[in-house]
Formats: sequence, structure tokens, C-alpha cells
Amino acid sequence: MKLPPPIVGMLEDVETDSRVLPPTALYNEGWMLRLVLHSAARGIDCLPFQIARGARWFSEPSLYTAFAATSRSDKQAEKHTRADGAVGHFDFKPGTKTGLVLRSDATQFVVLEAKIGSRLSAGTTNATTFNQAARNVACIAYAISQVGRSPEQIQCGFHVVAPGPAIAAGAYQGALQRDSLLAAIDSRIQRYSGERRAQLEQWRHAWVEPTLRGLQIGCWSWEESLQRIEEADAALGTELREFYTRTLALSRMASS
Repeated sequence: MKLPPPIVGMLEDVETDSRVLPPTALYNEGWMLRLVLHSAARGIDCLPFQIARGARWFSEPSLYTAFAATSRSDKQAEKHTRADGAVGHFDFKPGTKTGLVLRSDATQFVVLEAKIGSRLSAGTTNATTFNQAARNVACIAYAISQVGRSPEQIQCGFHVVAPGPAIAAGAYQGALQRDSLLAAIDSRIQRYSGERRAQLEQWRHAWVEPTLRGLQIGCWSWEESLQRIEEADAALGTELREFYTRTLALSRMASS
């Protein structure tokens, strides 16, 4: 469907005095990630991994969790995690628009978290130490467990895409250590008791630990993506760098 002219006009006017929505509705990390993923899908090598044959990308998928409610009285439960982006062989759960489920023959599943001016969130209402990185990694392991494929059969990863200076300053690395991730997931499991805890401990042993062993984890800078896009397509690279520069500036204004 072609976008109606009013929508195009609203987006074009976000930085004019006649704007009807804030500039950050367009200039944000979500749209920045979409632009980079779109470039990668066109064949530009601008990610820390290659998109596999037959794989797709999707923005803001819902990732299902091993800690979903098992009853109405389950006070430890949590809802799905909304990732910024995912790449791999997946479809969507029937009856949902964004509920990601891996295909039975999946060989790639990578989750990306996009950051411009913020850090990874510390936890959830029911588990204050279950940080954003641990939640995503746990969801990756759960998705693999649900399709029944061995983690060794799937190229899986979790990458934080962020400004280079923030990465260099160590803003994200602490949360991405394998031992820290496993400890955060284990702490989440220990909030349960009885049979439910036993089930989750079995899942951790059978799926979380093998997934973590093969998981590609790390930070990737927007600047590296932009440089590679510019080298492959100078015109597109210039446009995306201007978009990124504006996104950075608006983020700094919002935090000042």
C-alpha cells in the first residue's frame, strides 16, 4: 500500500514550525536500526554477521519467555520481551502480528538491541536484577527450545548497536559477559520454588547453557555500519549519516 500523502507530509514536516509530532518520532534508534537492517538485506555488509540465505529481518518482534504465567496466581511471571530487531528464519505465531517463532529448519536467529542515548534497562517489576541483555538471551534460548533444534544447529547472537563513544566507555560490556548473563538468568529462576523451579533449572541446563556457549555476543557501533554503507553506496551512506547525526543531536537535547 502506498502511504497516503498526509503521512508523508507529517514526516517531512517534523523539523519545521508546522510539525504535528515531535522529531523524535522519526529520528530515533528504532528507525536507525531499520535503515541499517534494510541496507544489510540489500546485500551491504554492515552488520557484525551476514544475513543467512532465506533469512528475514523484522523490527520490534515479540519474544516469548520461559517465565510466562502458568496460572492466574503466578506472581513471578512476566510477559513477552519486545526486541528492537531480529534476523533469522522465523515466522509469527498464528493469531499474532509480532509473536516470533522459529521455523523447524531454522539455522540463524540473531536479536539486536538499538541504543542511542540510553543504557540497557536494569530489570523488570518482578525481577529487578533480570536486566535487558539477560531477558533477550533467555528468550533466544526459549525460542530455540520451543522448536526443538539443538543450539549447535543455529547461528544465534545478541548484539547491542550503539554509538561508538558509549561502547568505548564500557557502557554495555558489563551486562554482556557470559557469566553475568547466566547468573542473572539463574537468579530469575531461583525466585521460583518447587516443581516450577525444577522445570526451569532443567531448561537452563538443557537450553540456556548450550545456547550461551555458542552465542555471538557483543557491541557494534552505528559508525561502523555507516562507514560500510558509505563504502558500498556513497549516496545512501551520506543520507543515513545525516539521519544519524540528527538522531544523536535530538537525543542529547532530550537528555540535557
